[in-house]
Amino acid sequence: MKNIGILFGFILILFSGFVFWTGTPYRYLMEGSTDLTSGKVAKAIETLNDGLNHYPDNDEIAFLLAKACLSSGEYEDANKVVKDKQLFVSLKENKEFQDFLVDLAEANQRAGDLKLASFFAKKYLSIQPDESSKRIVKNQIKIGQILTDETEAVKIWEGAFN
Repeated sequence: MKNIGILFGFILILFSGFVFWTGTPYRYLMEGSTDLTSGKVAKAIETLNDGLNHYPDNDEIAFLLAKACLSSGEYEDANKVVKDKQLFVSLKENKEFQDFLVDLAEANQRAGDLKLASFFAKKYLSIQPDESSKRIVKNQIKIGQILTDETEAVKIWEGAFN
C-alpha cells in the first residue's frame, strides 16, 4: 500500500511538471533555441512565432525570433520584430542583444538599406556598456564601418582603441 502511494505521488509530480512546462514561455524558448542551434531555422521560426502568439509580451521570445529570422536571411522580418517590440528598452543590458544589433546593422548595410543600418548602429551606441573589452572594440569597429559620417566613425574608432 505504501509503495502505491509513493508511485502515485511520483506520477502526480511528473504530470504536474509536464503541465507546468507546456504552459509556459520557456517551452518555446527552449524548443526554439534548440532548433536554431541545430540548424533547423525554419522550425525555430515557426515555434517562436507560435510562442509569440501565446506570449506577445515576452521579449526573450521576440529576440530569439529576430535572431532566427536573421539567420535565415530574412533581415526585414528581424528588423520588424526588433522595432515593433521595442527590444532596445527591455534587453539593453543583454550582451547577446547588443551584439545582435551590430549584426542586424551589418545585414541592413549589405542589403543597401543604409538608413536602417545607421538606425541600428546608433541604437547600439546608445545602449553599449561603458566597459572595455574585445567584444566592445570589435563592435565599435564594425559600427564605424557602417556609419556614413566619417567624423562620427573616426570618433568611434578612436574610442575603441583608447
